[in-house]
Amino acid sequence: MPTRLRTTALAALASLVAAPCVVASPAQVIADYRADGRIDGAYSLEDLNGALRIAYHTRSASYGATADAIRARQSELVTGIHRRGAPSPVQPVTSRPEPLRTPAQRTPSTSSTPSAPGAPDLPPLPFPPRMTLTRDDLAAFARQRLLVVGDVMLDHFIWGNVRRISPEAPVPVVEVTKETWYPGGAANVARNISPFSPGVSLMGRVGRDANADHLRRLLREDAVDPTPLLESDDIPTISKARVTARQQQIVRVDREKLVPLTAAELSSVAERLEQMIEQLDAIIIEDYGKGFVTKGLVEVIAGIANQHQVPVTVDPSPRNPLLWQGVTLVKPNRLEAFAAAGVEDH
Repeated sequence: MPTRLRTTALAALASLVAAPCVVASPAQVIADYRADGRIDGAYSLEDLNGALRIAYHTRSASYGATADAIRARQSELVTGIHRRGAPSPVQPVTSRPEPLRTPAQRTPSTSSTPSAPGAPDLPPLPFPPRMTLTRDDLAAFARQRLLVVGDVMLDHFIWGNVRRISPEAPVPVVEVTKETWYPGGAANVARNISPFSPGVSLMGRVGRDANADHLRRLLREDAVDPTPLLESDDIPTISKARVTARQQQIVRVDREKLVPLTAAELSSVAERLEQMIEQLDAIIIEDYGKGFVTKGLVEVIAGIANQHQVPVTVDPSPRNPLLWQGVTLVKPNRLEAFAAAGVEDH
């Protein structure tokens, strides 16, 4: 991510956090607009998003004007500029979530609740998920220590020119001018997080090959710790090579062997996580459906994380349907959400 884009994103987040908010509901936003044709309350961005959905689904005659007013208020929150050109009035905050806790401030959870039949007994979530950031959260994010777990890959890009067709077959001949390599899959997620939070580690599975060595070098250059990676003698490091000429991708060459996590590898994951957990503030599971993320892995990570009150978030794969019991948050995209629900997306 370019530095300028990162700075802009952080500035927008800071503006959102700095904007005062009161405890309200999307329905109150709609009522506010209908009362005097304006939205003057110090609502949170979450309330405004909910109100926009309500206005959209009701499709009333005033939908367009209501939506425009809501979007204008959203813009004011992001930019920190009040509707009338004056600084936003400071409103007392009637509810604010607790700031993030350091590992030393956590108390291990030993309680458990009955699970569904056939499901493992896992401790309850140590705290409910929060949808609102505070100033303290934003400042603390740069100090958070995160572990990304999932299918890691090496992305290889081959750039060149095409001037002729091969005499051996009706295919273009690419004269290579440049090659680049980047961390892929869960490794790319860790790489994207590292500029915002320097304490990022990566757990996944690689082979004992040159691609694994190359991937480790790239991760260290991006300030990502590859130490937790598992090595396998049975599978290669997943790699994807894309050949591009004249801004057109011609072919992609994949090297992968989809093998589920073995019992020995799962035991190694549990051992490494137990050693790291006291130094972690959160765990992110990135599932690309390549075999590393399994039911057993989720149970191990959720069990250890919940005992130490470490939140676990998941980016699921529709190709690998799992019951994400015990995790803090599951974040599918639209396609994945509809696939998981078994509902056709219109």
